[in-house]
Amino acid sequence: MSRVLVICVLWFAATGCSATPPPPARWVGVFNHEGRNLELRADGRFRLTAKGCVFMTIDVKGRWTPRGTMIVLRADGSTPIPWDMFHVIDQLDVRTGAGNGLIVAAAPRIAPEIANAAGSAELPPELAMKPFQTRWVPGRVCTSCSEMEGTSVTGCDVDPFGPW
Repeated sequence: MSRVLVICVLWFAATGCSATPPPPARWVGVFNHEGRNLELRADGRFRLTAKGCVFMTIDVKGRWTPRGTMIVLRADGSTPIPWDMFHVIDQLDVRTGAGNGLIVAAAPRIAPEIANAAGSAELPPELAMKPFQTRWVPGRVCTSCSEMEGTSVTGCDVDPFGPW
């Protein structure tokens, strides 16, 4: 039996036949950036959430796959990941950052419904969004909405969207 085949057999036996190898332990957990939460699970699933006060609530589930020194996150199905009111992302590239955080990179594009509504009209240049890289820190955040104080983001332990 070839050495590669033996390694594969041992891998599948050890992981309960999971085809997705686990990420480094420090990647598993909940991370946040600017009011968004990203939960990475060892079984290859992820969930991206954000709760806006007036609009733009995000609750996306998907799978991650390893690619070199990072993992790539894609939403379930063929739908892109909503990022804000005007932009979507086809995939998020995640790698470990300094300390316990993550570095998340993406190349946003105009959401199809915005582009379709514009038709042949030229979209305003301020809608263009360049590829970005952001640092996400460990922990979950929740949005608080108040007419008097506006919107604020604070740490919280409970997922405002409930269980998966």
